[in-house]
Amino acid sequence: MLQIESWVPLGDFERQLFARLVPEAHFLRRLERVVDFERFRPTLAQHYAPREGRPALNPVMMLKLDLLGIHYRWSDRELMRQAQVNMAHRLFLDLGSESVLPHHTSMTYFRDRVGADALQEIFHGLLGQARELGLVKDRLRLKDATHIIANIAIPSTIRLVAEMRDHVLEAAEPFAPQEVAAEWNHVDVVCARSEDLPDTDRLVLRVQHLRSVLLWADDLPGSAAFRAGAVANQEKLRAALALAHKVLADREDPKASDKVISVHDADARCGKHGAFYNGYLTDVTMDADSELLTGINVLPANGD
Repeated sequence: MLQIESWVPLGDFERQLFARLVPEAHFLRRLERVVDFERFRPTLAQHYAPREGRPALNPVMMLKLDLLGIHYRWSDRELMRQAQVNMAHRLFLDLGSESVLPHHTSMTYFRDRVGADALQEIFHGLLGQARELGLVKDRLRLKDATHIIANIAIPSTIRLVAEMRDHVLEAAEPFAPQEVAAEWNHVDVVCARSEDLPDTDRLVLRVQHLRSVLLWADDLPGSAAFRAGAVANQEKLRAALALAHKVLADREDPKASDKVISVHDADARCGKHGAFYNGYLTDVTMDADSELLTGINVLPANGD
């Protein structure tokens, strides 16, 4: 519910002390002076039930925490460690010394709850504030693109097919536990049979096994167990099946230009930006006067 969970804001003494120790020129103090974060509260509030569920963490504070993590390129776990002890961060968050930071997994729940559309609305709201201050004049926009390397280990084709098989089995387990248990036993058999074989033969065995799994797994969405299952599990299985067929189709066409390179980051692709890389292409527009980004579009690395 949107009743804020109890937390202790900065008291007058703490605010004066932190303000004295954190320089006026610090990035976060300058940011706080020019950005009205409270304007975003109504946008965030739309994604919380007004009277149901547990009291919520302050959504504006969560938005600020997300901004800190992005700005300093911290994981959620590292974000909480830093914000717990850093006075500049506590001053920015309006978080008193008696308040404990939320568990790092709260950031994932916050982003999932709010969603990309709301964050994009906040992005445009921020640009609106910049226009009110005369920073963004829209006199001229510059367009550019850069690359983002995916934070994943790129597996061999053999490993990719094996991971895809495992992914399908994990997704199918809630709907067909006996069949999945039998397939896990068959995984051990395949591994033992192929231990001393050449890589080409090992790959063939894993492709065959994945195909045999799909023969029965493709029928699960029409089963009674599937219809009675949780929506999240249903979506996970559908996504796993679609991705598995894509991986097999890539295998059949060695020259395919849109190959899946990772089960764990299924949208990442191989592209060229100077040199070949695996990840994404970021297409941006920038205001020429303020140098603020006014538009962002993230594409697979092979995107146009």
